[in-house]
Amino acid sequence: MKAVDISDWGEVLVADLFERIERGRGSGAGSFMDGDIPYIAASFANNGYVRDVEDIDGSLTSDGNCIAMIVNGNGGVGRNTYQAEPFVGSSDLQLGYHHRMNQWNGLFLVACLNKSIERYNYSFAWKRTGEAFAKETVFLPVFTDGSPDWDTMEQTMRSIVGSQESKLRLIDELANSKPVSVDVDAWREFRIEDIFDIHSTLSGIDKNRLNQTPGDIPYVTRSGGNNAVSMYVTDDQDPRYQKESGNVITVGLDTQTVCYQPVPFYTGQNVHTIAHEKFNIYNALFVVACIKAVLGKYNWANGATLGRLRQDFVSLPIDASGDPDWEYMESTMKALLEKKATDLYVLEQLLPLSEVQEVV
Repeated sequence: MKAVDISDWGEVLVADLFERIERGRGSGAGSFMDGDIPYIAASFANNGYVRDVEDIDGSLTSDGNCIAMIVNGNGGVGRNTYQAEPFVGSSDLQLGYHHRMNQWNGLFLVACLNKSIERYNYSFAWKRTGEAFAKETVFLPVFTDGSPDWDTMEQTMRSIVGSQESKLRLIDELANSKPVSVDVDAWREFRIEDIFDIHSTLSGIDKNRLNQTPGDIPYVTRSGGNNAVSMYVTDDQDPRYQKESGNVITVGLDTQTVCYQPVPFYTGQNVHTIAHEKFNIYNALFVVACIKAVLGKYNWANGATLGRLRQDFVSLPIDASGDPDWEYMESTMKALLEKKATDLYVLEQLLPLSEVQEVV
């Protein structure tokens, strides 16, 4: 988050911060019938809300627009919440009121009060009452005379909430964006071995025999994470082990992992490759999705083998000649990646690293 300028802040006695302080009037949520008045407990969870209760004559209902300060309770003592609407409050709450308070500076105060209580050793045994409460202070924006700057608190919280609401709108737009649609009506099925060069890798290296000295060469396994790259190793391997060429698709049949490898790599055991002279990063990624759909029909009872995969059929888009439409696959994947790149850029703007500040 953006750093807040605290050069004009100062210590204010919490008891002097409010014009009126009163105790909550409720005896416990369990003693009330269901109704339409929120019951606020001495709890920090769910902003203190427990359930709606009945207060027939209104004698137990406190005014809203206040800070509910937890003065007693197991685990919540010292914490604070802002209550906007009238409510029935636990008797373990002290309620602070001021005519300048509103939703914005009230939320600001809660944040400052909850930060300040870290300096106090409030506990189930030591209550937030009497002399202890009388000495409690909070660090706030103040004027030169030491009085709280309510306007600065309001403006700061409005800015923070506005920024977060903008980020939430962006996230909502991303979550509800329509996926890229692909028309498959004009596709046809091809026997995999008739279209692609598919074979076992030249020399799968058991990890225990691999020279694991860090380097630049991907070591590809049957794992589905990190594009199936387990690690990057040195090129100084046993001469018996050969590197695979890049610009191919790797397949782990037993784990049903399918990935595109753009550069030369070493492999673990039981990894297979699919190649085609027209592959590039875009149409190959398109084919990856299509091969995954083929593998999806296999299970433990009807497991995939290299022979079965060769004989199986994959559905692909076709051109006017009835051949695989490599240009269509490339353009479609480019459009999808461009959309995802835009989405990623938006997400990165939600929390720029340059604005992240560690709170000590």
